[in-house]
Amino acid sequence: MGSQRHPLCLTPTTNYYLLKDFLYRELCRESWSPLLMNHDFLHGLQLRYAVFYTELCVECISDWNLAPQEVLFSSGRKCSNMLFVASGEVFYSTSSSSTRRTAEQPIHGKDFHTVMPSDDLQLIDQTLGPGDWLCEQCLWTPWHYRGRAESLAGATMLCLSDDKLQKAASVHKEVATELVVYARLFVSALNAALSDGLSDLPIVLP
Repeated sequence: MGSQRHPLCLTPTTNYYLLKDFLYRELCRESWSPLLMNHDFLHGLQLRYAVFYTELCVECISDWNLAPQEVLFSSGRKCSNMLFVASGEVFYSTSSSSTRRTAEQPIHGKDFHTVMPSDDLQLIDQTLGPGDWLCEQCLWTPWHYRGRAESLAGATMLCLSDDKLQKAASVHKEVATELVVYARLFVSALNAALSDGLSDLPIVLP
């Protein structure tokens, strides 16, 4: 009787690449989790949807190393990444870009409202460190930067892409449903905060 290979048997080369991929995915998840878990909603996804959360860490997040005094963004440009401070410090200011609402539109998908410059709103100057984040707004509504951010003595950021997050969630029905519910809550809270002016800083959900 000739020898037969079990249908699940893998060659050493295949085993190597599968192990390499597995270790890479685990490394991404373990590396990013201590920062992402500071965000309650993302931490909840980690607890409820382990497979999706690992995919988010591997496919949707990239790192960005900044030199001292390097500018992350300036007011007016389109934003497409939520930014987490992984190391170092980032200084954020709205000193030349406070905004207020002028008109609302029905919320559908990522539709939101229009804004215009205003000089009568409170200005913001804030230093952010590891575990803090900026620009979550771009994940849930069309967003243009409202302020300016730069590294102080150099920093490392994690960039969570809005397009990649939506693409990853599109094949996970339950996750997609939760994202829609959270997005509605987030945009509602953002609308409620408009009287104090818009910024790229986190907002408090009810």
